[in-house]
Amino acid sequence: MEIAQLEKDLKERKDKSEANVTVLPQGSGLNFKPHFVECAADSFVMHTQTPVKRIRTANAAKAKEFIDLMQLAANGKNDSIVFLVRSDGLGTFRTLKKLCDQRNIRNGKLPVVGQGRIDLSAFTNKNR
Repeated sequence: MEIAQLEKDLKERKDKSEANVTVLPQGSGLNFKPHFVECAADSFVMHTQTPVKRIRTANAAKAKEFIDLMQLAANGKNDSIVFLVRSDGLGTFRTLKKLCDQRNIRNGKLPVVGQGRIDLSAFTNKNR
């Protein structure tokens, strides 16, 4: 009986830990157009395209998708790259930020708590 309860508790914890991580617009960041890039341990995820694309960090400087995004942010009036930094993604963030800073590209970061799927629906809603 006790084992069944522990297994149930474990399943509930896993379900909660895999829940979506929602990113919400707030504060002074409402007047820019964000382009989200998720930073993980050895890769980054381009949330700027559908379907999203994962690229190895080691290939960042040569990745056409990331180069195109930097070009877009550099030429856009209010465009900015926002790095969503996972707890294991600090090295990837530093690599990508360095590439942006070398080109004077606007960028910022938001920490991502947990390992859930990123939910950016608040930014795609036109009525915000």
